[in-house]
Amino acid sequence: MGTFFIACCFLGVTNVALVLCHCARAVCAMSPLTALNPGPLCQATKYLHNIVEETITTLSPIPESALPSPILRNFASQGGGAQIIPELTSPTYNLPPLSWIAWTRHKIFNGGYDMDNLHIFRPSVVLEDRLSDGACWQFSGNQGQVAVRLAEIVEISHVTVDYVLPTLLSEVAIRRAPKNITVWALVYKEPPVNALTRNAAVLLTSRRMPAKISHTSTFAMLAQFQFDLHLNPVKQIFNVANCGMLTDVVIFKIESNEGGNTTCIYPIGIHGKSSTRLHG
Repeated sequence: MGTFFIACCFLGVTNVALVLCHCARAVCAMSPLTALNPGPLCQATKYLHNIVEETITTLSPIPESALPSPILRNFASQGGGAQIIPELTSPTYNLPPLSWIAWTRHKIFNGGYDMDNLHIFRPSVVLEDRLSDGACWQFSGNQGQVAVRLAEIVEISHVTVDYVLPTLLSEVAIRRAPKNITVWALVYKEPPVNALTRNAAVLLTSRRMPAKISHTSTFAMLAQFQFDLHLNPVKQIFNVANCGMLTDVVIFKIESNEGGNTTCIYPIGIHGKSSTRLHG
């Protein structure tokens, strides 16, 4: 019975689920078995009860101790096959568009690399496992987005956002840190009940749609949270709503930053389970 209530907590999409979530916490607390050796679901319950209805509550970071062990794989890894979707990603700050002549020159003489702007980090840096001052993707203003195509269909359980320690940064760099973030995922079947959705056309950042996505494709919000640069550790983990939804396209949409004229994004993480393992 307690397991049923806890499962409702993970869904977290209605007021009823919120009430059941509190019941689940009570069941976990009263059970003699869990009092001696609390299971991971009971430990995680207190962190998952704040996702309710179609308006997703702003989440707080959760400790790694509340996550499944071992920690689930990060699918937002360039080494694992993840790629940036340019059509759904904001322009890189201070990176001039290539003319046809410049593109041809780089293609012929430089192996396709833009040798004139090697000092500017491209969006793909957020998919790399590196964390050093300045090694971030930067876009203009305090609102922007980065879209990631995963190498396989995934059931996402949580996401991570990382940043350099503020003690190592200048005041200007601190103000470039993201603050309010929403996460969206491409829906392949019916959108989850009560999920907040948007058409792909609303999220488009270029004149053309990316492959396998149309203007009428639907994205559902997975999470809405506030990244706090001054928390320890700086790397923060957030649960997602609509657990069980399968996707291979995820958008991190930055709604605000700490006050800078540009925004810097360091490594992000998309964690969960491969659909082949779920159904294989």
